[in-house]
Amino acid sequence: RVRSGGRELEGVDQVLAHGKMVADRLRDAAWLDPVERDAVESALAAEQAAIKPVRNWGAAMRSRNVVLLSGQYLLWSLGIYGFVF
Repeated sequence: RVRSGGRELEGVDQVLAHGKMVADRLRDAAWLDPVERDAVESALAAEQAAIKPVRNWGAAMRSRNVVLLSGQYLLWSLGIYGFVF
């Protein structure tokens, strides 16, 4: 094994800093005012309440939106290969 002069730990500091700087939950976001945070939380809760529940994983994969977005991603990926290779 070739020693890389400490590079095997490269990126660890960014991962640790990310854990301290980025909030996982909206209520933990220190950069939002409490009024803004409550408004965003209530808007997200209203969006989630309006979403129709899905029976199972297979039904979710057959959803029109999932099929369209998957097709769009496939075509985008194929197109990007023309620029890369």
